[in-house]
Amino acid sequence: MVACLAPRAAPTCRQPISQSAPPSRRPRPSDCSTAAACTSKSARDRRDDARKLLANDVDPGEQRKAIKAAKGDRAANHSSKILRRLERDIFPWIGARPMAEIAASELLSVLRRIEARGAIETAHRASQNCGQVFRYAVATGRAERDPTGDLRGALAPTRETHLASIVEPKAIGELLRAIDGYEGSLVTKCASSTWSRCPPRPSKSCAN
Repeated sequence: MVACLAPRAAPTCRQPISQSAPPSRRPRPSDCSTAAACTSKSARDRRDDARKLLANDVDPGEQRKAIKAAKGDRAANHSSKILRRLERDIFPWIGARPMAEIAASELLSVLRRIEARGAIETAHRASQNCGQVFRYAVATGRAERDPTGDLRGALAPTRETHLASIVEPKAIGELLRAIDGYEGSLVTKCASSTWSRCPPRPSKSCAN
């Protein structure tokens, strides 16, 4: 099973050399590749955004690099979290077994160990991760089928817990006044003000 998580070689670039930019003028992320994808209005909007950043002593190029690096860090953290889960809860029992020989009952017994310590949600996530590994094994000829499909409903359901929220109109007004009077970071104040008026889903706010 561990063998299926071995890194694959990165694909080589087969772009004709005639289509690549010369060393003296490589394309920048803000450049427009086609007229259809980048209209005059969007170009002006990008220019205005860049000017605003420069007016605040922010390099637009460095900002793009920072955003890209942050997204890469989030992806790396997610991958490392999944790998740690598999190394802690799955690999010690079936990690050395060939994928084709692992039956649904054997995988269920491993998931029951996680469930027994009260980590119901972790057991469900581990099952999902194992399913991803098995589906990759099927696609690469290492296994015939994904046994996690046979385990639907076998684990205890997760309990949904609702977090406390402000529902009284009077209390909401107090919150908005407290945000308006906040004297800390301007970014924090703007973000709190925006989220209090049009709250997005947590996953959407983290992604942006």
